[in-house]
Amino acid sequence: MTSSENCPYCGNTITHDELDAIKAKIKSDFDEEMKIRRVALEKEIEEKSKVELVAERLKIESAARADLKEANKTISSLSDQVLQLTNSLKVTKSNLESELQKQRVSDRKDHETEKKAALLDQRAVFEKDKVQALAEVNATHQKEKATMEATLKSLQDKLKESENSSVGDGAEVNVYNELKSSFADDTIDVFEKDKRSFIALGVFIGDDCCGRILFEVRNKRWRDAYADKLGEEQVATESEYAVLVSSQFPSGHRDLLIRKDVIVVHPARTVYIAKILRKVLIELYRSSASEQDRATKTQLLYDFIRSPQFANRIAQAEKQIDELFKLEEKAKKEFDNVARKRGVALTELKNQIRDIDVDLNRIIGQDSDDTDELVEQSGHCDDSSFEEPQLW
Repeated sequence: MTSSENCPYCGNTITHDELDAIKAKIKSDFDEEMKIRRVALEKEIEEKSKVELVAERLKIESAARADLKEANKTISSLSDQVLQLTNSLKVTKSNLESELQKQRVSDRKDHETEKKAALLDQRAVFEKDKVQALAEVNATHQKEKATMEATLKSLQDKLKESENSSVGDGAEVNVYNELKSSFADDTIDVFEKDKRSFIALGVFIGDDCCGRILFEVRNKRWRDAYADKLGEEQVATESEYAVLVSSQFPSGHRDLLIRKDVIVVHPARTVYIAKILRKVLIELYRSSASEQDRATKTQLLYDFIRSPQFANRIAQAEKQIDELFKLEEKAKKEFDNVARKRGVALTELKNQIRDIDVDLNRIIGQDSDDTDELVEQSGHCDDSSFEEPQLW
């Protein structure tokens, strides 16, 4: 005799075989719905990652273009100023020679005492003008030097950001500072255990904690035990994700891998991976996902990070970033070249002023021994007493 059951939908009496068929249908529908949700989640994560990469690239390109434009403006301005100074000195020299020639003809008609007094006055005026001219040039270039040094320092600071691949003894401090500056609304705690340092990032929405990401920095030769121990600490601290920051990777791997649910990442990629994990934690918290959903979506996330598609997109983004750093390095070299040329121009400027002094002494001392004696009494202006503008 066939046993009977109650239908879970209508409550009518049905056979056991019919009940099994209904249960099989329910399971099939549930599996199909989960498959659709998983595909949708993968697409959503992929699209969001793509948008973030494009936005970051555009931001870096915009900053680089602005810096290069400012550098070109500075270079053009300096070139114009040097040209103006050169032309001005040529005119000054010509005027001085003309005035000195007139003064020499006039002095011959005056009494010897008056001629000596006039020569002394002329010498004093020239010395005063030369001191003032050199002082003005020095002040102008000191101001330009400060401006260019500030611009150069800004470029050097940006270049240092690309040196995250050279992790040293202060690696924990570097990772801490990067996380602190990137996630100001979250909590970041540092603690030690068994002579190991950990960084815990608490992800918050307002006053609500969505979860925690545990970081550990290792810079020694790779060992599988590092990931195992961090996985144990993840369980002990009840952290949702564990990230091992390391510049050393096992053979056959570089930059990024997942070992026993522990994400191993190069220091240069730390903040980017943290942003992805943080976004997933927030979305799971907002959707009130169950433990099963969290486990499923976490596995999907790990599969996506492991995928060649993700690695290829990271590589493309890094390639663009490297190009931008090359542009900044080129701009720095252009600054150095301008500084060198300006140093040559300043040296020529000083030599021209010295030539004016020599010509003046020659003109004054041509026809009179007394004039030579007067020049010796008045003293010679030593150009070395004027500070040469130090460019760098």
